[in-house]
Amino acid sequence: LGPARFVPPEGEITELITSPDRSRLLGVRYEADRERHHWFDPERAALQARLEATFTGCDVRITSGSDDGTVMLVWVGHDREPGVYYVLDQRAGSLTQFKRTRELDPAQLSPRQPVRYRARDGLVIPGYLTVPRGTTGRNLPLVVHPHGGPFGVRDSWGYDGDAQFLASRGYAVLQPNFRGSGGYGREFLNRGRRQWGRAMQDDLTDGVRWAIADGIADPARIAIYGASYGGYAALIGVMLTPDLYACAVNYVGASDLELTFKQRGEDAWRAADEFSYQRAWVGETRAYRDETSPLNLVDRIRVPTLHAYGAEDPRVRINHWSRLEPLLQRHGKDYQAIVEGRQGHGFRNEKEAISFASALETFLARHLRDRPGAVQVGRPRVIEMPAKD
Repeated sequence: LGPARFVPPEGEITELITSPDRSRLLGVRYEADRERHHWFDPERAALQARLEATFTGCDVRITSGSDDGTVMLVWVGHDREPGVYYVLDQRAGSLTQFKRTRELDPAQLSPRQPVRYRARDGLVIPGYLTVPRGTTGRNLPLVVHPHGGPFGVRDSWGYDGDAQFLASRGYAVLQPNFRGSGGYGREFLNRGRRQWGRAMQDDLTDGVRWAIADGIADPARIAIYGASYGGYAALIGVMLTPDLYACAVNYVGASDLELTFKQRGEDAWRAADEFSYQRAWVGETRAYRDETSPLNLVDRIRVPTLHAYGAEDPRVRINHWSRLEPLLQRHGKDYQAIVEGRQGHGFRNEKEAISFASALETFLARHLRDRPGAVQVGRPRVIEMPAKD
């Protein structure tokens, strides 16, 4: 093997771009805070430059084309535009709109910008901040919205339905790509090993501290809301840092780390010395996992919580909820629950999805308005925010 033809200055390569017959490598697409391209083919580089000059500030991708390369389908999107397809006819010199993926008015949506802050151990944590349009961007109620996965998954710049929904209701939305997230190299990914409820959660806490210290967030009006691993992070967040959040929303989140990744009978076929995802990535021993398993820490919750589960979830099975709810009742906790009998890992049917969104809106409005008593937190050692593109 020879030397690498191209190594991204930051982030990771997400796609190889080839000629239609796959005989030539034209370029690569890579992603850090934003999507970028590196071209080996001068003609394709020139075409990309013309398209990006036409659609300033947008992500632009050629998704398909004719064999001779004269007609192409071009996708264009940005943080307030889910995507528009155009037909580019190079012979005719025309660029014609073909289809919008959603009929939304970008002028009614809110900007979503890349941000960075430094965690307590010095690691720089990238992420995205959505600030409601028409606000000053200061002293806002904030929703921390960690992604699912958690490993190898990330949030990316562009249109995000959850962020826009929350921003339309007046909330700033912080989406940290905490350690363990994908897209930032193997070392960053590996820093998430066995850090459920530990350093990965600290990254979220430090994001809240950054937002408060920078004047973005009102410390008395902060919520944490996530799905899947994000639901776990919401649960453990109000248990490990009970004074930081005014409320939490757990959507199909894992409540018991001993059940997680052991739902499909893996112990029945895996030998003791073979790879175990649970041991390698969640925690090496049961005692270690129990330390940050939400079922063991319910008594620490001090704020209202909302929980949503699908009875037919194949990934986070309903027993995560059936074991959690009795403990919430035993400890006298203030909670609401939505259990949909015919839904799985997230509510896919329109009726159930709208019902959950309505419950989420009502819950956050009730618990993030006019909460007395600001939370006192320390200022992080270093704060970094890149200039907007």
